[in-house]
Amino acid sequence: MSFELLFKCHCVEAGTSFRHTHDLVELAKTANLRASRHEIEVFKTLSAFIIWDGRYPIPKTAKSLEEHWKHQIDLSQSDELDFEILLPIWRRFSDLYLERHR
Repeated sequence: MSFELLFKCHCVEAGTSFRHTHDLVELAKTANLRASRHEIEVFKTLSAFIIWDGRYPIPKTAKSLEEHWKHQIDLSQSDELDFEILLPIWRRFSDLYLERHR
């Protein structure tokens, strides 16, 4: 959820309005943040976790639940959400925020 808050902070400080969403890819684009293909894939995965593991108890539709399960299965075979992987991505956008809005 810290990525979501960070991206929304970018928008607020820049005076950019954003849609009420937990979609990290959309928020990054709205905040005019450039992300690599790998980062976009990470954001897609994290978005599902923000919604279904961080905000709401269960998905509202069967399709959403299936997509969430797919992300969980994909992650069980990957280390992309390990702290050591996510920290440099978060720091890059955090440092950019500090550069832009000090």
